[in-house]
Amino acid sequence: MSDLAQQLAQRAATVDAEVAYTVLPLDGGPAIRRQGDRPKPTASAIKVPLLAALHAAHVAGSLALDERVDVDPADAVRGSGVLKLCAPGARLTLDRR
Repeated sequence: MSDLAQQLAQRAATVDAEVAYTVLPLDGGPAIRRQGDRPKPTASAIKVPLLAALHAAHVAGSLALDERVDVDPADAVRGSGVLKLCAPGARLTLDRR
């Protein structure tokens, strides 16, 4: 087992939660997995690639940041941050202004 795989396994063993990950080395080495094939909620991990995709769509002209979007209570999940404070039917934009 590689040093990284061993360190990750040791760290995961200290957490009182279900831990899953997949590490794909950029040098083409073998993947390091711990329950990496099991679907998991994305939680905050999805925010960075989502923001990158939104920015790219805005730059390409296929997304207007000032377009209003309805907040559907059915889309809320545990830990939905400030969205859980919005009234059902709130109409938000992606623009912070």
